[in-house]
Amino acid sequence: MTRPFLYAAIVLLALFVLAAAVLLEQGGGSSQAAVSVSVHDLSTAPAAHDGDRVTVSGVLRFAPEPEEQFLLTADGLGILIFGYDESLLRALDGRNVTVIGRFGVSERDGVYIDADSVTAAD
Repeated sequence: MTRPFLYAAIVLLALFVLAAAVLLEQGGGSSQAAVSVSVHDLSTAPAAHDGDRVTVSGVLRFAPEPEEQFLLTADGLGILIFGYDESLLRALDGRNVTVIGRFGVSERDGVYIDADSVTAAD
Protein backbone atom coordinates (compact mmCIF):
# COMPACT_ATOMS: atom_id res chain seq x y z
CA MET A 1 0.00 0.00 0.00
CA THR A 2 2.84 2.40 0.77
CA ARG A 3 4.78 1.79 -2.44
CA PRO A 4 1.92 2.79 -4.86
CA PHE A 5 1.31 5.91 -2.77
CA LEU A 6 5.00 6.82 -2.97
CA TYR A 7 5.06 6.29 -6.75
CA ALA A 8 1.92 8.40 -7.18
CA ALA A 9 3.47 11.19 -5.10
CA ILE A 10 6.65 11.11 -7.24
CA VAL A 11 4.60 11.27 -10.45
CA LEU A 12 2.54 14.19 -9.12
CA LEU A 13 5.67 16.03 -8.05
CA ALA A 14 7.25 15.48 -11.48
CA LEU A 15 4.10 16.80 -13.20
CA PHE A 16 4.08 19.85 -10.93
CA VAL A 17 7.74 20.63 -11.69
CA LEU A 18 7.16 20.16 -15.43
CA ALA A 19 4.08 22.42 -15.39
CA ALA A 20 5.94 25.09 -13.39
CA ALA A 21 8.86 24.99 -15.83
CA VAL A 22 6.54 25.40 -18.83
CA LEU A 23 4.66 28.28 -17.19
CA LEU A 24 7.87 30.07 -16.26
CA GLU A 25 9.24 29.64 -19.77
CA GLN A 26 6.07 30.97 -21.42
CA GLY A 27 5.71 33.95 -19.09
CA GLY A 28 9.41 34.55 -18.50
CA GLY A 29 9.71 37.45 -20.96
CA SER A 30 7.60 39.83 -18.92
CA SER A 31 9.31 38.96 -15.63
CA GLN A 32 12.76 39.79 -17.00
CA ALA A 33 14.06 43.10 -15.66
CA ALA A 34 13.89 45.94 -18.17
CA VAL A 35 17.09 47.88 -18.87
CA SER A 36 16.68 51.66 -18.70
CA VAL A 37 18.05 53.16 -21.93
CA SER A 38 17.61 56.35 -23.96
CA VAL A 39 16.05 56.84 -27.40
CA HIS A 40 19.46 58.12 -28.52
CA ASP A 41 21.27 54.94 -27.42
CA LEU A 42 18.70 52.67 -29.05
CA SER A 43 18.78 54.67 -32.29
CA THR A 44 22.54 55.00 -32.60
CA ALA A 45 23.58 51.54 -31.35
CA PRO A 46 20.57 49.28 -31.91
CA ALA A 47 22.52 46.01 -32.12
CA ALA A 48 23.67 46.44 -28.52
CA HIS A 49 20.06 46.13 -27.27
CA ASP A 50 18.37 43.99 -29.94
CA GLY A 51 16.05 41.55 -28.17
CA ASP A 52 16.44 43.24 -24.76
CA ARG A 53 13.54 44.22 -22.55
CA VAL A 54 13.90 48.00 -22.18
CA THR A 55 12.44 51.02 -20.40
CA VAL A 56 12.59 54.20 -22.49
CA SER A 57 11.21 57.71 -22.00
CA GLY A 58 10.39 60.33 -24.61
CA VAL A 59 7.54 62.12 -26.35
CA LEU A 60 4.95 59.93 -28.07
CA ARG A 61 4.10 61.17 -31.57
CA PHE A 62 1.54 60.00 -34.11
CA ALA A 63 2.98 59.85 -37.64
CA PRO A 64 0.36 59.50 -40.41
CA GLU A 65 2.91 59.10 -43.22
CA PRO A 66 3.97 56.82 -44.89
CA GLU A 67 1.60 54.64 -42.84
CA GLU A 68 -0.10 55.34 -39.55
CA GLN A 69 2.30 54.60 -36.72
CA PHE A 70 3.43 55.86 -33.34
CA LEU A 71 6.96 56.98 -32.54
CA LEU A 72 8.73 57.54 -29.26
CA THR A 73 10.89 60.60 -29.92
CA ALA A 74 13.76 62.43 -28.23
CA ASP A 75 16.64 64.55 -29.55
CA GLY A 76 15.29 64.39 -33.12
CA LEU A 77 15.38 60.56 -33.13
CA GLY A 78 12.47 58.14 -33.06
CA ILE A 79 11.58 54.53 -32.33
CA LEU A 80 8.44 52.82 -33.60
CA ILE A 81 5.96 51.54 -31.01
CA PHE A 82 4.19 48.26 -31.86
CA GLY A 83 1.88 45.88 -30.08
CA TYR A 84 -0.06 48.35 -27.93
CA ASP A 85 -3.67 49.50 -28.02
CA GLU A 86 -3.94 52.26 -30.65
CA SER A 87 -6.70 54.14 -28.82
CA LEU A 88 -4.53 54.33 -25.69
CA LEU A 89 -1.57 55.55 -27.74
CA ARG A 90 -3.75 58.23 -29.41
CA ALA A 91 -4.78 59.48 -25.96
CA LEU A 92 -1.08 59.92 -25.07
CA ASP A 93 -0.08 61.59 -28.36
CA GLY A 94 2.23 64.56 -27.74
CA ARG A 95 2.87 63.69 -24.09
CA ASN A 96 6.00 62.56 -22.29
CA VAL A 97 5.68 58.80 -21.78
CA THR A 98 7.63 55.84 -20.48
CA VAL A 99 7.55 52.71 -22.62
CA ILE A 100 8.45 49.23 -21.38
CA GLY A 101 8.81 46.42 -23.88
CA ARG A 102 11.02 44.27 -26.09
CA PHE A 103 13.36 46.25 -28.35
CA GLY A 104 14.06 45.00 -31.84
CA VAL A 105 15.57 45.85 -35.20
CA SER A 106 14.18 44.79 -38.57
CA GLU A 107 15.11 45.62 -42.15
CA ARG A 108 11.53 46.60 -42.96
CA ASP A 109 10.69 48.72 -39.91
CA GLY A 110 14.04 49.81 -38.51
CA VAL A 111 14.16 50.16 -34.72
CA TYR A 112 11.01 49.38 -32.72
CA ILE A 113 9.67 48.45 -29.32
CA ASP A 114 7.02 45.77 -28.92
CA ALA A 115 5.38 47.57 -26.01
CA ASP A 116 4.03 45.89 -22.87
CA SER A 117 3.35 49.19 -21.14
CA VAL A 118 3.03 52.85 -22.18
CA THR A 119 2.37 55.30 -19.35
CA ALA A 120 2.33 59.08 -19.06
CA ALA A 121 5.52 60.37 -17.48
CA ASP A 122 4.12 63.78 -16.50
